[in-house]
Amino acid sequence: VTIFGVNDVIHMGSYQRDAEQLLMAWASRAAAAGHTNPLIPSRFEFDENHAVMLMSPDHARNLDQDGHTKKSVREFISGAAKTPLKYMVASLPTSVDSLPANLKWIFEMDPETQISTVPDPDTIEIVVVGGPTGKSDWVRLSGAPTITKVIEEPA
Repeated sequence: VTIFGVNDVIHMGSYQRDAEQLLMAWASRAAAAGHTNPLIPSRFEFDENHAVMLMSPDHARNLDQDGHTKKSVREFISGAAKTPLKYMVASLPTSVDSLPANLKWIFEMDPETQISTVPDPDTIEIVVVGGPTGKSDWVRLSGAPTITKVIEEPA
C-alpha cells in the first residue's frame, strides 16, 4: 500500500495509439499552472513538485510497444512540460509583493518565457493501474512524504 498527499488530480482520457501523441497529452497535463512553482524554493521537508502518473494499462502498453521506458517517459515530460512565466506568477500561493527580495529577479524576466513545470524527471513516479479504458491521471503531490508499506496477509 502506498499513501501520498495529493494536491490535485488532472484527468487524461485519451484513446491515441501514437506514443508521441500520448506523451504530448501527458506533458500538457504536467504543464498546467496552478500547482507548486519550481521557481520558488519549497518550505516543505519533502519537495512538493513531485507527481505520480496513474497510467492505464493500454497507455503503458502503447508506450512500451513503441520502445519507451519509464525513464524515457519521465525525460520527455520533463523536457516538454512548460508554461509561460506569467501563468506561474499568477498561480503563486502568495501575493507577488510578499516574495522575498532574493526572488524579485523573477519579475525582470519576459512574462512569456517558457518555464518547465517539471524541471527534474526524477520527481515523476509512474504506476500502471486500472483497466483498458484509455483513462489515466496526473497526480500532483502536496509535499508530504510518500510512504509504502507491505501488508502481509495472516497465514
